[in-house]
This record gives sequence, structure tokens and C-alpha cells, in this order.
Amino acid sequence: MSEAAIKIEDDLMPVDQMLEATQQIVNQDLKPLTVKIDLDGYYPEEVLRKMGPLGAYRQHLPLARADGQVDMGAAIQSMATVSHECLSTGFSVWCQDTCGWYLQNADSDAVRNIWLPKVSSGEVLGGTGMSNTMKAFAGIEDFRLSGQRVDGGYVVNGTLPWVSNLGENHVFGTLFSVAGKNQSVMTLV
Repeated sequence: MSEAAIKIEDDLMPVDQMLEATQQIVNQDLKPLTVKIDLDGYYPEEVLRKMGPLGAYRQHLPLARADGQVDMGAAIQSMATVSHECLSTGFSVWCQDTCGWYLQNADSDAVRNIWLPKVSSGEVLGGTGMSNTMKAFAGIEDFRLSGQRVDGGYVVNGTLPWVSNLGENHVFGTLFSVAGKNQSVMTLV
């Protein structure tokens, strides 16, 4: 895994400041929306985007941090701060963090180098489409996505009934089975 191509220009603000700023976003922006989120299914995209510049989505990703460190506690505290007000939004923060983790661990340098900075900064919001994958691995259901190898990649067909934190121009990580093989491939869609 090549790490040199990812350039992180800035350093993270101290964790206490990041958590304080997260709490301000919760109080000023999220709290007025909580009932609308829970009762009407409102998606708090602007709240999620505001957390990116704070570094909330980079705490657990050494390749997205100038210091190369991992602070799982800070990532969890950030999620907990949001979740204390709204579990639905807290879950979306977890989805964003999880998408970043998928990218942190991507085999493809090109995918990681392009998408990790965008997802870890909140420029692009992301999620996870792994419900079907976990059920397929457990033998509960078949893979719902199947890919056929073609020049330059795969053509993937199928449906995923559940993808968490998915909106317009968002990305998500999932797996698909390779047609005719006992193989699966992780992808960013």
C-alpha cells in the first residue's frame, strides 16, 4: 500500500476543540432538526458536511492525518456527541467513518488516493452497503450484486435494498460476487 501519494495539507485541531465545535454544531444545527429527522426522515446533510472540516471523520484514519496517528477515542467521542442528540445522525457519522475506513484499507492506491481525502474531509459523504455482504458471508442470503469482468474493471448488476447514509452524489462501499467464481470484490460506488 503506497501512502506517499496522499497529501494532507493541514493538521487536525486539538481533540478537545474538535469535540467542542462538534457540540456547537449539534446544539445550533442538529437539535432544531432532530424531530424532523425522526418523524419525517429528513436527511441532515448540512450537519454532516459541517463536521468534516473539524476533522471529525479523520480521527481514526492515519493516512488522512498529517501526524499519521490513530485516535479511535476521538472518533468515538465525536459519534457519541452527535448520537446523544440524534441516534439517526450519529449512525450517519458512523457510516461516514466506516466508508473512510474502507478507503484507508483499499488495495487500490488510485482509489484510496482520490477518495480518502474527499471522504475523510466530508467533501464527499459516504456510507456502507454491507448488510447484504454480511448476510451472504453468513449464508443467510445470496449476494445481490454480481459482477462480470470486462476490460478496465467490472460491470455490476443487481440491487441493494439497504445502503446506509446514501444521498445524491454520495459514495458507498460494498462487495459483489464475481459471476462464475467463488470470489467477491469490494468496490466504491
